[in-house]
Amino acid sequence: MAEHMPGTFLDHLAPSEDIRRLTDAAAGFVADRKVRLRSETAGSDLSEWSGIAQLGWLGVCVGEGDGGLNRPLREACALARLCGEALVTMPYIGSSIVAATLLSYVPRRALVETLLSGIAAGNRIVTVSAQSDGLPNGTDVRVQAEERGARLLLRGRVAACEYSDATTDVILGLDAPGGERLLVRLPTHRKGLSAYPYRAVDGRPLAALVLKEVEVEPDEVIAEGATADAALERAGHVASAALCHELTGALDEICKRTVEHLKEPRQFGRALSEFQVLRHRAADMHMDFEMVSSMADLASFAAETMDEPRRQLLKARYVATCHGRRIGEAAIQMHGCRGMSDETAIGHYVKRVLYIGAAFGGAWTALDLLDAEGEASG
Repeated sequence: MAEHMPGTFLDHLAPSEDIRRLTDAAAGFVADRKVRLRSETAGSDLSEWSGIAQLGWLGVCVGEGDGGLNRPLREACALARLCGEALVTMPYIGSSIVAATLLSYVPRRALVETLLSGIAAGNRIVTVSAQSDGLPNGTDVRVQAEERGARLLLRGRVAACEYSDATTDVILGLDAPGGERLLVRLPTHRKGLSAYPYRAVDGRPLAALVLKEVEVEPDEVIAEGATADAALERAGHVASAALCHELTGALDEICKRTVEHLKEPRQFGRALSEFQVLRHRAADMHMDFEMVSSMADLASFAAETMDEPRRQLLKARYVATCHGRRIGEAAIQMHGCRGMSDETAIGHYVKRVLYIGAAFGGAWTALDLLDAEGEASG
């Protein structure tokens, strides 16, 4: 994909004709979903997934040989931002960006090709769960592997995994009996694998996975050792960049909806927007938004072009978490009690922002990781 890479950060910021065509085609899809409130079926609506597939989103990070478009990360991140604007609940980032990227960085084999082509076609939804500070929900994977002949026998649990009735495959990162990292693929119907679903604060479907003597065939080990580590690291980089862009899309909607809200109600015979303190508060929200948006662009540029993007990504995650939460709190305060109601959209956007911040591990986690590398940030 070297031919897609921007030469400079300014090149990265200038949208290409491909990005314009892709986002213009998605505009109607996003507009139709901006006002849809979340329901108990969120994340399992296959009609929504079918709509995304028809727009060609699912194959953006998949090679042309597997039925994808083989487009650069910045185009996938532009679509991630649209997901934030529309509160798309299906796991576009988790499956079509993160899982597709990971599979593109492991050795080619029949199973990998099947998974990649399935992701691009829209008939497979793949989730990645591994102990990695770059991956969302990647902090509590406790699975042990035991050799049983040519097979592996897995026992343990995963506390939080992006998972719904529509999920078809799980790529699990764990330590082999010899101590090196393994990446294994498990179909969700595998005997001994049980999912206990629950909802995140934003309504997204998660599940706790329990593995009781789950057998893994030799050809289901898709990577091991340094190769598995490199694939997980790359997947973590693109996950950080894409989630920063999704959060930016959600924050854009929060700011727009808050400004519109201030124009409507009247108190003491005046519109709320006539109160200077509220205008200043809205201006502060937009300043915070521009900071997050700029860092999201830097994150996708770093993940796409830098050999060692981790520090830039940690900084972007810190800014996104801190400023995103501040925007959300200000929006709820200016909406009043109805901002917390499930009948209004603003609360759903704020919950998504808070969830992404939590999936990053919070602001302090980013700072601690930077400190560990000898680059503390204030």
